[in-house]
Amino acid sequence: MTYRNYQAPPEHRQFSGMAITGFVFSLLWLGGLGSLAAVVVCGVAMKRAKTRGQNGRGLAVAGLILGILGLLATIWLVLVVVGLGSAMDSEFQSMSDCLNSAADP
Repeated sequence: MTYRNYQAPPEHRQFSGMAITGFVFSLLWLGGLGSLAAVVVCGVAMKRAKTRGQNGRGLAVAGLILGILGLLATIWLVLVVVGLGSAMDSEFQSMSDCLNSAADP
């Protein structure tokens, strides 16, 4: 006996653990290290999800985007801190010069 409307159950595709790991790394900034790890792991996860037919490509893309944004924020923060340090050094130098000139008769 044959059934005409029989459909095979949908194939269960494995979810990419690397995509999950990369996304978690993108949420954990860790001074930029988490973002860097997220970019690397999510890049590998996207490639593996495509070649192995795994689920999780969208999660890997989200982790990659968040990782890149985290790296950009890290670069911006470093530039701001260096700029403030330079400005503060200049300010302290002028204050030191002022105090030295006031102390010398």
